[in-house]
Amino acid sequence: MFFYCFYCLSLSFLEYRDSSNEVIVGCLSDISGEVVIPQFATEIYSESSSNYAFKNCKDNITSILFEENSRIERIGPYSFFETNLRQVNFRNCQNLLLLNQSIFQNCKSLYWIILPPKLSIIGSFCFSGTPFMDIELPDSVEIIESYAFYKTNLFFFRISDRSKLSFLGEKCFADLQIHVIHIPRYLNSIAPSAFNNCLIDDALIDPENQNYKTDRKSLFTGTDNSTLMKVFGGFSDEYIVPDYVTSISDGCFSYCNRITSIRIHNNVSYIGENAFGHCYSLESIIFQSNNNLTFGCNLFLDKRYPFKLYILGMFNISIDCSISLPKVSTIVITNETKFQGSVSRFFGGNKFKWELEGDFTPDQLIQSFIDDFSVNYDDPDSINSGSFIYKDDSNTTLIGCSDDVYGEVLIPKNVTKIDALLIKSKFENCKRQITSLQFQYNSQIVSISSLGFYQSNIQTVNFSNCLKLTSLKYSSFGSCDNLKTIILPPNIINIDNSCFDYTSLSTIVLPDSLVNLGDGVFWKSKLETIHISSNSKLATIGSDCVVNRNSSKVTPQKS
Repeated sequence: MFFYCFYCLSLSFLEYRDSSNEVIVGCLSDISGEVVIPQFATEIYSESSSNYAFKNCKDNITSILFEENSRIERIGPYSFFETNLRQVNFRNCQNLLLLNQSIFQNCKSLYWIILPPKLSIIGSFCFSGTPFMDIELPDSVEIIESYAFYKTNLFFFRISDRSKLSFLGEKCFADLQIHVIHIPRYLNSIAPSAFNNCLIDDALIDPENQNYKTDRKSLFTGTDNSTLMKVFGGFSDEYIVPDYVTSISDGCFSYCNRITSIRIHNNVSYIGENAFGHCYSLESIIFQSNNNLTFGCNLFLDKRYPFKLYILGMFNISIDCSISLPKVSTIVITNETKFQGSVSRFFGGNKFKWELEGDFTPDQLIQSFIDDFSVNYDDPDSINSGSFIYKDDSNTTLIGCSDDVYGEVLIPKNVTKIDALLIKSKFENCKRQITSLQFQYNSQIVSISSLGFYQSNIQTVNFSNCLKLTSLKYSSFGSCDNLKTIILPPNIINIDNSCFDYTSLSTIVLPDSLVNLGDGVFWKSKLETIHISSNSKLATIGSDCVVNRNSSKVTPQKS
């Protein structure tokens, strides 16, 4: 009798779309404790992080339970976002195949959950920021999307040999306390950053999985183990890349905070993006002799401290973007060292300390050789066209400007890409002199590099003519202290982490097309007002996204 009365009470506090009582759209603020979702409900409807089903009662509900033979088929994104839930039981939800993005994101009290028995997909950010430590994955789960368990307290991740899991998205298990990963039989796609900043010691691989192998300190892929995919974060000391490896994946050593040295043999032909990022204990990398080596972008992303780079033989490299090599690092060369290819792009015009090993003659020639790479090295492949410097004679990739450029700069409509840090010295010429950035009508621009206009003196930016620009990358206008006005691209979808941090923006209008705001986008800016329309598609707002210099959090206002 008591349960029946409680059940009726729970029903009376739920709000439905219509008299069929099939779609739950909200709750009354008076509801508290355990909420029972009735058997006849088929959907919990939510729109965004500012408009979701259980927002009105988020501080009072502690448990979600579904009635036996539940007909629930869909739960919208953010439905339980930032609620005070402690327990969730999906045991009776036989028809629920998808847990949508951010359903339980930032539920700071959620410590216990039973997943739906036939669940197939766990959406992005689904459990991000929750504290539970233990979860059992149903065998039916095939896909875990990006950031699904990011920054949880997950310690035990139980998965059976019968699991159908096939895909792990970017950072889905990043920043966790797990020490062993289980790779079941059907898993064939693991994002490079899936286990970032995890002190993994070992991987247990199903014998029938032919996609991955392990040597107990790293993970390999390829039929011949030729791709070094990930070095475990728990590994310490010097890592020697095995002789059979020819490719090092994106993010391979990223967040390996205990590795002190990496030795790379001459069979390696590719090293991926951010391969050595966030390796705070790394003291040296040794290249033995590499005749045809291609690098990805931001190779040393957020490597805050200088280290030694040994180049012991041929260094014939190819790269077409910034690699973020830390300044004041030490470059060690020998009498066998020979540079070829995109060397100037690798060193980026930075100042380095140089050490010479072996007998060099004449000394004056060697010193001249070093000076060429230390100060404004001239890239023979670049094309100077008036005030702008392009990568080649197609004049579509802009890599720099002459020192007579100042004030308002109008980017020609034929430019598709701005690689402002491609050769750092060539944009250093004018970045302190530019005050306004404009784009010609019918601009073809599709990409601006990470850190593109970092620390420039730009005051205004107008992207209104940039219909093809859908993403602004990491810190593109970071630390532009004079930046006060910006018109965003009309079709923008993503604004990456720290894009406008430490600027003087006070107000901004977000286009309806924008879906994602990354972490710290407006961190320590002067932002006071964010305008969005009622048609906005904004779905994800990263941590500390809109915290201004007064440490106040700015909430988007519909206009």
